[in-house]
Amino acid sequence: MSRSHRYIPLMQPILEAHGLPRDTVYLAMIESGFNTQARSWARAVGPWQFIAGTAQWFKLREDFWVDERRDPVKSTHAAARYLKLLYSELGHWHLAWAGYNTGGGRVRKMIDRYGTSDFWALSTYEKKQGYAFANETKHYVPKLIACALVARHPEAFGFSPDEFSPEPLFEFDEVQLSDSVDLDVVAQLAGITVEDVQELNPELKRWCTPPATAEAPYALRLPRGRGPQFAEALAARPATERLNYRGHRVEKGDTLSLIAHRYGSQVEAILHTNKLPNARSLKLGSDLVVPVPSAKALKSGLADAAFERQTARARRSGAKAARPEEEVPAGSQAQKVSVTVAGTVALARVDGKTKVTYGVGRGDTLWSIARRFDVHVTDLREWNPTLGGAKGLKVGSALTVWPGPAADLSTGKP
Repeated sequence: MSRSHRYIPLMQPILEAHGLPRDTVYLAMIESGFNTQARSWARAVGPWQFIAGTAQWFKLREDFWVDERRDPVKSTHAAARYLKLLYSELGHWHLAWAGYNTGGGRVRKMIDRYGTSDFWALSTYEKKQGYAFANETKHYVPKLIACALVARHPEAFGFSPDEFSPEPLFEFDEVQLSDSVDLDVVAQLAGITVEDVQELNPELKRWCTPPATAEAPYALRLPRGRGPQFAEALAARPATERLNYRGHRVEKGDTLSLIAHRYGSQVEAILHTNKLPNARSLKLGSDLVVPVPSAKALKSGLADAAFERQTARARRSGAKAARPEEEVPAGSQAQKVSVTVAGTVALARVDGKTKVTYGVGRGDTLWSIARRFDVHVTDLREWNPTLGGAKGLKVGSALTVWPGPAADLSTGKP
């Protein structure tokens, strides 16, 4: 409810402009709680919980640089187009909402089999009768209606005003960028924090904005009123004061030191920018953002202040380059899955946060590990993409965990 105050004034006009009922905005409440960073076990992402295939169908960009499923403006337009398509196919908003949850094809089969377009009637059928909605779908439309009623009349349902802390409106200026810009530089020039930049641009996946040109600029959001200040300051910024980036796809035989040498970069800066735990974590075919000095600095041999700051920040955060002879080339037989002693906990500080490397022990489950470190199972899956389901747990394999405040961080075997 508190978060809804930030997003409903943004989303509702978009939905209405597409011809959707105003209360459809509460679908985002039951899907994600209006959380732009929400991620489900099925890898649906963002406030409207798009999976990758549906996002691509509705032109939401998801690549190395951005994931527009997290953007509250772009994803709301996509959700509106999807729901309008479902409505035109199924003929009633209750059915369109149900179709958003279970798929339009299943709803159509239910209508054809039972000869009714009444959602409530369709919800009475059970599996033994043939086609039937899953319980999640049966509850989906009532949930949306309930959310709308409670949100509009909270005191009638036992809530008091002091229980909510309404978040500020999602308001912003847009600035067109013709090059990739480091988020630290953006924050400094706009007089805000990096967290402010990330809050307004949740689609960004890297520590910088995507590559852009004057012909195809990138629209960056800044807090309302900060756009002109930033644009003026950026225009006056020398090239050697702007951090530059290059994209690199890891090939067989690559090491971080070889990549750093190729682009005139530093291993620590690459580790930090890509959130890599160490030099052995290069994966064949993966994409890297490589911080590089400006072309002018490289050509003239001048120092590049922005690049030097990035490298210094990386070293302060704990990023450490291995000796070249200790590196493992990507794709080589020697590059194995990280293994550690079962049940052990290793702690490190990264960007001011505690990072845990946990050695999976005998009898561990995703649920027990999540409970120990005060996190959600979905978080464990997101931090460890190769994990898969519970069957992906192997005794001695190393899991990355960013623990919660009530985590048990005792080291050694439990």
